[in-house]
Amino acid sequence: MTSDEPSYLQRQTHNRESKRSIGRSAAASIKDGSTILIDVGTTTLELARAISGCRQVTILTNSLPVATVLCESLQKNKFSGSVMLLGGMLNPEQQSLSGPFCEQMIAELQVDQAFLSCGGISAEQGVTDYDVNEAACSQMFARSAAKVTVLADHTKLGQRTFVRVIGLEQVNEIISDSPCPKEWMSAMKGYKISWVTAE
Repeated sequence: MTSDEPSYLQRQTHNRESKRSIGRSAAASIKDGSTILIDVGTTTLELARAISGCRQVTILTNSLPVATVLCESLQKNKFSGSVMLLGGMLNPEQQSLSGPFCEQMIAELQVDQAFLSCGGISAEQGVTDYDVNEAACSQMFARSAAKVTVLADHTKLGQRTFVRVIGLEQVNEIISDSPCPKEWMSAMKGYKISWVTAE
């Protein structure tokens, strides 16, 4: 089990090309007029950077870097719609907002799709993360969304980190830069999870 998470700035340069390809694949699935939640993470940041051409989308996030990127994209007319930054307690190292106020806001939401990052994902433990507060927000993101998409580069597959976020039964789609491991095939089929391999 991995318990220590590198800082956000350190993680931005780690496996960046893989994260970019995952971000592009995730962005391609966003439909015009949809409402989406974007989680905290460096892979979800690449998703935010890749959003382009969408019309009248509503995007909610508890990530400061994601909100900043989306604001710049709106100013450049890369997409149309609105962006809402969820409030809460600031974690300077991870550049995230979480805690009771953030959770209270999420509890009022019903959205089309949630994009979740993770510290690890496995067939046995499901989706896990490092931070208790961020994991609590991610759990609520999943409950609020009609479709839950997990973004996980190859280094996260088979890994288990400190806090369990959700089980695979709550996941609808996984986007990775790696094909689905053969030993996971039966679990994916049983839970009816769509596996997308980013190019």
